[in-house]
Amino acid sequence: MLHIQDGLLLNKDIDLFYEDIDLFLAYNGSREDNVVYFSSDFKDTTAYKVMDKSANGNHPMLFSKEWLD
Repeated sequence: MLHIQDGLLLNKDIDLFYEDIDLFLAYNGSREDNVVYFSSDFKDTTAYKVMDKSANGNHPMLFSKEWLD
């Protein structure tokens, strides 16, 4: 699991992240006061993309410069 945001998490939120990711996302999803850039448990993936569960749409994608040639 991975969660990236701008700012610090409280210890209770860190514990919640590991104990119940869905509840964590409900409380720590994209909000104006707590911007979340990416959050995922890596269970929803394809060969090219990882699902961003923070609801902001920043789904990391596999990229290769060779694809542009």
